Amino acid sequence: MSSALSIGPAAVVAASGGSVLMLAGALLLGGVVLLGGGALWLLQRRRAPWRRRERGSSPAASPRPGAAPPAGSAAPEPLESLRERAGSLLVSTDDAIAHSEQELAFAQAQYGQEQTGPFREAIDRASGHLRHSFQLQRQLEDEIPDTEDDRRAWLTEIVRGCEEAQRSLRAQERGFAELRRLELDAGRAVERLAEAIEAARQRLPEAERELDRLRSRYAESAVETVVENVSEARERLGFAERAAGEAHEALAAADTSEAVLDVRAGEEAVGQVDGLVRAIARTSAEMEAATRSLEEALSRARADLAEAHGLLERGGFGDLAGAAAGVESVVEGIERERAAGPSDPLAHARRLAEARAELDRGLRSVRDQNQQDRAARETLAHTLVSAQARLSSASDFLWSRRGAVRAEARTRLHEAERHLETAQRLRASDPSEALTHANEAIRLAEDAQRMAMGDTREFSSERDRHDGGGMDSAALGGILLGTLLSGGGRGRRIGGSFGGGFGGGRGDPPGGYGGFGGGIAGPH
Repeated sequence: MSSALSIGPAAVVAASGGSVLMLAGALLLGGVVLLGGGALWLLQRRRAPWRRRERGSSPAASPRPGAAPPAGSAAPEPLESLRERAGSLLVSTDDAIAHSEQELAFAQAQYGQEQTGPFREAIDRASGHLRHSFQLQRQLEDEIPDTEDDRRAWLTEIVRGCEEAQRSLRAQERGFAELRRLELDAGRAVERLAEAIEAARQRLPEAERELDRLRSRYAESAVETVVENVSEARERLGFAERAAGEAHEALAAADTSEAVLDVRAGEEAVGQVDGLVRAIARTSAEMEAATRSLEEALSRARADLAEAHGLLERGGFGDLAGAAAGVESVVEGIERERAAGPSDPLAHARRLAEARAELDRGLRSVRDQNQQDRAARETLAHTLVSAQARLSSASDFLWSRRGAVRAEARTRLHEAERHLETAQRLRASDPSEALTHANEAIRLAEDAQRMAMGDTREFSSERDRHDGGGMDSAALGGILLGTLLSGGGRGRRIGGSFGGGFGGGRGDPPGGYGGFGGGIAGPH
């Protein structure tokens, strides 16, 4: 990615009277974007400068690279400039992989797993590079003081990792464009898009009913990440319909390339509609699992309280009194809140776990190893349920609002995923260490969700002050990012995942940064 150009995720232009995807009269000259011929909404602040938030409260365990190599004859890049470049690359590469995943899903549906295998491998390689880069970024944000050499070395490695991730995608761009060959069968591609739009439309009523059920059963805090999913899905479906309509018009005008760009924008919008709907169903399933887990944890807490009271009656265990009283108070409070109406099982589980930790420590001295191991496994099992639910909630929210979300929230989400995977891997061999990682996954996922919701609120506030041309939801979903965001802008229009995902653009050679096939129309 070129550091000369950094355009925010809400870089959206509504050309009055023209294409929903048109950047009328856009030129990219030496990193300067010149736009004209329509209403302009260009929100550049989101990715450059890359503003750091308050640092996390605990470090993420990961290997630390050595100090930066000695400077050469040229003056080193200023640290703040390097930080901004690394932040922009983290976000654009994360978006590139998300775009590529969506395009790959369409290709797999059309051609199957075997023919798309190399592209799956390319995404996996890119994801590995990006994951390590996010791990380094988390080290930069932790509370451990870092030297300037360390910061420079880690930022440089983040830049290299993101660039390597993008190279992994670009290596397959021509093959992917040749596989899909949308321009050779553009008419059928438009028909498939129309069919996908109608199928997505049919799923919305049930999604709305499921959302209503969720809101009647659980507190707002338990479902806050999906409460707007149906309305967002409708808006993105409307965008897909407009893209399909313009694809028809382009075909009628014998402009196949324009039709293909519209199709790919519509495909991504439909993919996001499906993701928004699936998030509601996933939230429902995970709230039910969290409720069952909470009930089991409450039962276990009552058993621990009975054990503690028995020991207190025997005398000599006075240190248990305070911990037992704390757990008893929390259990009673949770039971009252659950009886009063809709509640949040994840919040209740968190409160109960915190209260039980001290009591568990007190009981450990009177339990044999088997009893301690059993208690540890039970606690871990409940914590893993909460961790998975928290991570899914944050991940679904970030994925569907990635046009608004900055690097800080993404960093915490990726680190939460890493800690949860570590917890699951250690589950059988080291339950105590696994519990530490599971709790860290919960904390990081909660941070990621809180930050992402803040980013989204700021995005919404900004777009309320601009005329988004009816494309606000598409911008929020990152559908309009295109190659411009990753420095590979090619000309006049943005649509779908061009340059941020697999696929070809116009008949010029596949290019584009951060994905397969470039895809912004027109000359470099």
